[in-house]
Amino acid sequence: MRKIIVVKITGKAFDEPDILAKFVNTVREIARENKVVVVAGGGRVARDSISLAVKLGVSSNYWLDEIGIGASRLNALVLAAALQPLSYPGVPTSIRGVLEAVNASSIVVLGGLIPGQSTASVMLEVAEALGVSEVYDLSVADYIYDKDPRTSPDAKPLKIIRVSELAGMLKASQIPGDYALIDLRALDIASRSGIIIKIASYKDPGNLLEMIRGGNPGSMIIPG
Repeated sequence: MRKIIVVKITGKAFDEPDILAKFVNTVREIARENKVVVVAGGGRVARDSISLAVKLGVSSNYWLDEIGIGASRLNALVLAAALQPLSYPGVPTSIRGVLEAVNASSIVVLGGLIPGQSTASVMLEVAEALGVSEVYDLSVADYIYDKDPRTSPDAKPLKIIRVSELAGMLKASQIPGDYALIDLRALDIASRSGIIIKIASYKDPGNLLEMIRGGNPGSMIIPG
């Protein structure tokens, strides 16, 4: 039975075509021996669309989330097209849809699912449903830090951290949620299902291969 690889790619990658092209080639390489599920972020499309909506007077978080989901699904469609003919010819909009698509194709690409849910949570829910024990997050951050490195020059990278420790840091606002790039809902899923999360910079898609092969080029969040 082919192993299933679950990876999230930050929407920022869609702003950088050269990096995204390398990611596409990397996924194709991985799909020679494995099945791959990719969760795409919203990136600039989401930011610009949400900004426009706000300027037009939209204040409901529900609608802003829906716009972000739409943007991530558009990015997912771009990836699905680029990964043809290996990829499922569509973008699943539910976990059940992902399960059906995985049975039909080597590669499945999706975006957000429901308002109020991060793509990190989507990645963990997909992994949980598929029985996957390790997921890979190609993120804007190269590591998880003990403080926000954007404002704290003495911030230290954390190569390995437990779910409970990171959750405590998030709850105490020791590090901002937007920098940690993982939310409490995602951590809850990882904890209850014993899923390891590996995070590394999206700027080198080769990090994904290294993580799959057992390396840790960024940070690893372990259950406990």
